[in-house]
Amino acid sequence: MKTVWKHAVGVDGAWIPMGPSSRIVHLAPQHQSDELPQVWVEHAIDEVYARVRTVADPVPTLFQLAGTGHAVPDTWTYQASAVCANGELVWHLYRTDTTREGS
Repeated sequence: MKTVWKHAVGVDGAWIPMGPSSRIVHLAPQHQSDELPQVWVEHAIDEVYARVRTVADPVPTLFQLAGTGHAVPDTWTYQASAVCANGELVWHLYRTDTTREGS
């Protein structure tokens, strides 16, 4: 089974627990006037409740936002884009190569 969880992403990024099959399914503002987007991530139920079951724990992974035209490291992987602030801002979400193993 699968489930989708919403995570807030700020200008300083967001640590999101990512299991082996977790994936970004949507990036958008909760409300059209919001300046920052939310990210929805699909997780396998066994990954979400890993501490209860005997599946490997999800690894907190750092995701960062970048504005259009902003430079990002070559090691970051593009995930999605969102239009925020009633069309005034466009953000691009990147998965960084930074994780917190064992967290």
